[in-house]
Amino acid sequence: MDEGLASYFSASQRVDGQLQPGKIDPTAYPAWWLADAADKRDTPIPLEVLLSTSGGPDANTHFNQYYLSAWSLTHFLLRRDNGRHAGSYRAFLESGADRNAFLLHIGTIETIESQWIPYFWLQATSAAESR
Repeated sequence: MDEGLASYFSASQRVDGQLQPGKIDPTAYPAWWLADAADKRDTPIPLEVLLSTSGGPDANTHFNQYYLSAWSLTHFLLRRDNGRHAGSYRAFLESGADRNAFLLHIGTIETIESQWIPYFWLQATSAAESR
């Protein structure tokens, strides 16, 4: 989850020398992988796996998928619905960024994942179409 936040800032555009947090720079890592994810139909890493860091595909061979998923989830939580989850996301990070902190501050895994996955695919297909 730390990498998701770091990627959120690193994949943000700079306009007139000013960082625009959350405004996606499609040429920045990991955002540039969105179009590839759409082409390959690579699904995001399940939220349960991101939170527990166990299970899921081997991180050594799927590290881009992990980074892209953590970045997209962070982007979703900070930007969707005008930042509806931004305060909860900060509390989640401050509370250890684990499964229990997620459930306490953000919501159920099933509910958030059911909203985040379509958000991810919207980002991915938009990136693929703009190539």
